[in-house]
Amino acid sequence: MRNLIRASFVRYLKSPLTWIVAGITLIAGFLYGIQSVIEGSDGLHDLMLDDVAFLFPAALGAIVVVLTVGREFADHTVRNKIITGSTKPQIYLSEAITAAAVMSFYALLVTVPIFSLAHKGFALLPEGTVPKLFVIFALLFPAAGIITVLITCLTAQRTAAVIVSGAVLFGMYLGGFLLQDRISNSYEKTTIIYETKYVSDEEGNAEVTDVEKEEPNPQYLPDSTRHLYRTLGSLNPGYTLVEGVMYTAYQGRELMRRLTAENMEEASWQRYWAEIDRRQKEDTDFLMIEILMQCGLIVLLLGAGACCFRLRDLK
Repeated sequence: MRNLIRASFVRYLKSPLTWIVAGITLIAGFLYGIQSVIEGSDGLHDLMLDDVAFLFPAALGAIVVVLTVGREFADHTVRNKIITGSTKPQIYLSEAITAAAVMSFYALLVTVPIFSLAHKGFALLPEGTVPKLFVIFALLFPAAGIITVLITCLTAQRTAAVIVSGAVLFGMYLGGFLLQDRISNSYEKTTIIYETKYVSDEEGNAEVTDVEKEEPNPQYLPDSTRHLYRTLGSLNPGYTLVEGVMYTAYQGRELMRRLTAENMEEASWQRYWAEIDRRQKEDTDFLMIEILMQCGLIVLLLGAGACCFRLRDLK
């Protein structure tokens, strides 16, 4: 299997597309890193992280993987490997491991510049969370690479693999986005609705007033149910990406907390910040769970993919 992995690495190293994408990824990392932090007039740094900063390089890396692995099937190299004594699981694992390594290389090219150039924006995040966020964003790449290898091995055609891989990865991101939005609206049992009322006096002058109306939140989830959704959702790299980007909004909330510090004694502000603190604590506690679930996903993809490809008829 060492020879298979070595041969796979050589194919990537000799491919111009590998290095073209590496250059684009590095440039994207620097550009997104520069624009991810904005310095305000008050000297505070606002972090504006975008999930596209990681989606775009990951998509390019997936294209490199699917074309490189797909060529093995187009040239009938896979059959030749089987004839010479290599097993299907060995072939799949060698391709998956190599793809994970190449995608991890791309991950470093984009995450290191972003976290380095936007370090002032990350400074307001809770202590110890920045390395965890780095790992969460970086794990997106090898997971996407292994998923692409699995699809390519099962379809055994480059064109079909490109279409299916693109649909699956986009579906994972869309599903993660929708799940994160659902969870973010499920914390409070009630929601406040503002109604505008128009009242006319005796002289016919209209007076506009806003009335707060508290109603049950139809999207509310009990803590245990929400935690289950989050744990299972962490198996989706698309969800962990969106959740990680949304987590950095904590930095913006901290800036707002400073700007509104003089109003903190008001009951409405106390309730607002108490809820924000509760959500932030839960989000922080789940960072390690997301990392562990993503690592578990990678192991699962390696094992399940080897079993599935073993049953694949290549005739």
